[in-house]
Amino acid sequence: MPRPAIELDVYRTEIERRIANKDTQGQIRRWLASRGVRISKNTLSTRVVAWEASRRTRTAASDPSLIAAVEQEFFTTHHDDQTIADAITAQGLSTTRNQVEEIRLSQGWRRRHRGNAVAEARAETFARVQAALQEGACRCYGRRFLQSYLRLNGHIAREDDVRDALAHFDPQGTEARRRGPSRRQPGGEFIVPGPDFLWSIDGHDKFRNYGIGIYAGVDVYSRRIQWIYVGNSNRRQLSILHQMVSIVEGRNRCPSFWRSDRGKEVLLLADAHYSFFRKHREAQGASPEEIDSLRFRDCYMFGTSTANIKIESTWMRMIRSQTRPWLVSSVAGGLPFPSHLCAIK
Repeated sequence: MPRPAIELDVYRTEIERRIANKDTQGQIRRWLASRGVRISKNTLSTRVVAWEASRRTRTAASDPSLIAAVEQEFFTTHHDDQTIADAITAQGLSTTRNQVEEIRLSQGWRRRHRGNAVAEARAETFARVQAALQEGACRCYGRRFLQSYLRLNGHIAREDDVRDALAHFDPQGTEARRRGPSRRQPGGEFIVPGPDFLWSIDGHDKFRNYGIGIYAGVDVYSRRIQWIYVGNSNRRQLSILHQMVSIVEGRNRCPSFWRSDRGKEVLLLADAHYSFFRKHREAQGASPEEIDSLRFRDCYMFGTSTANIKIESTWMRMIRSQTRPWLVSSVAGGLPFPSHLCAIK
């Protein structure tokens, strides 16, 4: 004779409340035993899953914050499920690899396609690459940049498909990006002790005919772009000073040295940094005589623009990856200038 089924529906509300309060199944079973209901762990697990009341089911399937976190990591990185779970957990939202996989599959976020889906994904990649090239924003992108661009726009493209699409729709750009002896530049050493020791600054004048001035600062050690300014002029001293003070105040740190050419736009910045340098030495306990003996060259480096190689290499990378078509079109009169750059104030 079969054993009678244990009636748990009368306790469902309280069980779900205890699950929401993160009670373990052992604690719930002890509470049921105090009510005269003795069940096994498997029986309780089966009933909770049938009610869709488990913490795992609720979190993975219906937690908007977790879904948004998985989406952010999946479409902005190339990490596997375990790495994504570790990154999200480090942000304070606990999850596991299985939960990440469950969310991915439920949302249709797959890394690989099989069968007929391969041809469909390849056709979609070709169509998206063609549209991106016609739009113009990605005209200088190589395979890696374009693959990341498609990923950020919700399409996971295979590397081979992106490469083939670029070769088909942009053969000239593909050939221009091909490495060879003609692209090799003479090398040299540029050594600094560490981060925030030297920041290189300079302006970019290639778009001055459009009324657009660009100015930026780069950490020489890490090549990190500390800031980049786009406006109607990069020659105003007060504007350059405001950029410098804003970045120092916002990041709460300042380099030991600045490096620039001898343009008049950096005079206020150089004077402000020299004042900061004197205040810093005074705070360290330097005597008035030592402070008066400090030289400007102890905190600032002037030189030619061509020797300021770190910021110049940043401009070169920007031209190669982003702005070269617009520079060519401004001379040849071919391509129209992009509307999204015309709207910059």
